[in-house]
Amino acid sequence: MKLFKKKRKKVLTFKDVYKLPFSFDEWSMTYIWSANDVMTFNCLIKDKETRDTIINILNGTIDKKIVDEVMYDDGYIKVAGQPILLLRGWGHLTGCGALNLPPDQAAKIQDDFANWVVNKLKGVEV
Repeated sequence: MKLFKKKRKKVLTFKDVYKLPFSFDEWSMTYIWSANDVMTFNCLIKDKETRDTIINILNGTIDKKIVDEVMYDDGYIKVAGQPILLLRGWGHLTGCGALNLPPDQAAKIQDDFANWVVNKLKGVEV
């Protein structure tokens, strides 16, 4: 007879880590946070209207696309080759005081999240 059952660890997805809706830091328009207080992006855009449009697209409050030329490259979301967002949250994914995930699992979560962002900005149904 077993006294203790081994708990199965849930395999996390980006939706477990980066919860909607996203919002700007109240003190800075540079940092974007998820609803569960995970630093999600650094916004690299100065124009307030463009920043708000991007957040509203990601949050699903408007159904619009930016342009077809959106890509993920080395931690950055780029539009027409220009970086607009820097993906954040690595410390939350790998830190011993947070999720403590192995690097390969953390990288997959971030890559899946970045691909979701790219598709949302392109107007691709995800």
